[in-house]
Amino acid sequence: MAVRLWNILSQDHESSLAERVCDARALSLRRLSQEEPISCPYTLIDMDRAVVRIRSAIAAGEPIAIYGDYDCDGVTSVVILYSYLSSAGADVVFYIPSRHDEGYGLNCGAIDKLSHHGIKLIITVDCGIVSFRETEYAASLGMDVIITDHHQPMDSLPAAIAVVNPHRKDCTSLFKHLAGVGVVFKLITALMDGNYHKALELYGIYTAIGTVGDIVEISGENRAIIKKGLELLSQTDNIALMALITASGLGGRQITAETIAFSIVPRINAAGRLESADIAAELLLCGDSSEAERIANKLTHINNLRKELVDKITEEILAIIADDTDIIYQPFIVVWGKDWHKGVIGIVCSRLVDMFGKPTAVISVEGGQCTGSARSVQGINIYDILSGCSDILTKFGGHEMAAGFSLEENALEKLKSHIISRTKEKYNKIPQALYDIDGTVSFEEITVPEIQKLKALEPLGPGVVKPRFAIFGAVIDQLIPLSGGKHHKLKLLDENDQTAEVLYFGADSDSLLYKKGDAVDLCVTIGINEYMGECSPSIVLDDIRPAGFDQQGFAAGRERYEQIRSRGFYAETDTDNAPSREDAADVYRFIKTLPNSIDIETAYVSPRVPEIDYCKFRLALDALREIGVIEFDEPRFNITFPQLAQKADISKSKIIKQQGGSECLP
Repeated sequence: MAVRLWNILSQDHESSLAERVCDARALSLRRLSQEEPISCPYTLIDMDRAVVRIRSAIAAGEPIAIYGDYDCDGVTSVVILYSYLSSAGADVVFYIPSRHDEGYGLNCGAIDKLSHHGIKLIITVDCGIVSFRETEYAASLGMDVIITDHHQPMDSLPAAIAVVNPHRKDCTSLFKHLAGVGVVFKLITALMDGNYHKALELYGIYTAIGTVGDIVEISGENRAIIKKGLELLSQTDNIALMALITASGLGGRQITAETIAFSIVPRINAAGRLESADIAAELLLCGDSSEAERIANKLTHINNLRKELVDKITEEILAIIADDTDIIYQPFIVVWGKDWHKGVIGIVCSRLVDMFGKPTAVISVEGGQCTGSARSVQGINIYDILSGCSDILTKFGGHEMAAGFSLEENALEKLKSHIISRTKEKYNKIPQALYDIDGTVSFEEITVPEIQKLKALEPLGPGVVKPRFAIFGAVIDQLIPLSGGKHHKLKLLDENDQTAEVLYFGADSDSLLYKKGDAVDLCVTIGINEYMGECSPSIVLDDIRPAGFDQQGFAAGRERYEQIRSRGFYAETDTDNAPSREDAADVYRFIKTLPNSIDIETAYVSPRVPEIDYCKFRLALDALREIGVIEFDEPRFNITFPQLAQKADISKSKIIKQQGGSECLP
């Protein structure tokens, strides 16, 4: 896992925690706590045309098809529009394409099927904005198309009856961040004569779930939708939702935007990733409790399979990297493999971005055809990078942070070369992975009343992320193992002998690098723990480092090492960066104290590391491997110490600075 730098957003020490966060983010606490207005749906261009055509179809009894997408946003869009049109007396069906056989968006094969069943009007939801050929094909078969979408349009628009999309250049709507389901909600509101209060009561929960699921900015109208949806969800008796909540392990718990994002959304998404999104839609439309329970449990099973697939593919990629470590020292990581499941490669891609802090593309190769997903880091526009490779790709789309594409297998090496060279041309260096920290906090400030004030920030998500705080200069007084040593509780003291307890998840006893008495800086999130009617502060650790850690020096050293490796692995290590024999000996003695398997950056950011910059530290490790006293594979660094017939001379290394004398190990 790439060690993140800390970006402290505010130096305010006087105001409340909530005010401090709002100051750091230039937010208004008063505005956040107020109800956001939902604007008139007719500010969206072509909304009037869409409403007239739909009402005409309902009145004439024309068969209508809702054409959706296979993710959570698309499924909830289908469900709320299908529910409304059914209640309005429409002859309506829905169609969600197969991710595996048809891919995203309208396709002519599906249009043929709908035409065969007598459909006269197709309404797209969460797709269609670039379906030029398909819209014309539908018209040639006597079908009208209404497009509702929120993805970026091209310079021209499909020749549909109406194209409702806030991102149209000629659209005067003020709020541009609606999810696909948000656009559909606006359509339903218009069909209900502008009564958004009633529309929210009827469809607010699913609109909120789809909005959270699409990871759009939680501001403006999205904020109003999610707040109302959460309020309704807390008191719902909807059979489908109750079954989904129970299957997600949320029964009896307060449901937040965060729990929706991590428990409910993945189950809905899993259906379209591995099987058919129809399964998720059928659950959300289900009115029978036993059937809803069955489908909800099936979604949980599919989601568990999805997790297993993600783990399996990730392991295969790490094995590929171990055989060719130069992959992770390029500015853009590109990997591919045979028959990786197309439904999960985007998740794998995001996991690799978290591990290595670099833009990444993961590509599945099946029968000579390739499907890829790409994810980026803040500051690197991968849509722009892929745009420059359009002559290699058969199809691509997306935005600055995420993209999908396809190509022929024989073009893989060419694509990799182009992506890496374009990234080098456009960006001098890859931005360092960051934790944005809202400000510092002292132990005495972490009280239940102060934490309660943070609730004004909710709902949390993109645009209003969970607050993080820094605690500087605390001393570890106790380390208490939890769950058989899988996690730890740290009891800390500050300079005023105030105490606090911090939960350190994922720190097992074997790999814990900190001891009683260590002075540390911590990055934490803060909440409230409720037990037996009593409330107490809950502090959870995101990151830990020795007190006073020089993060700028670390970042500079990491960048230099990356540059050396990207040139072809010590082509000519310059003298300034080359470690000395003494450096190598110090590093050797240090790693002898470490667990066998540990992330090497995490090991460096620990209390007892030698006083040597990160670049020399890494080069010293490589030198030790070069002369045979240690062995390890990247990226995991499972360090072993082979038995040697005689002591190894560090001076034999080509990496070590040659200045006379010698030192032998071990």
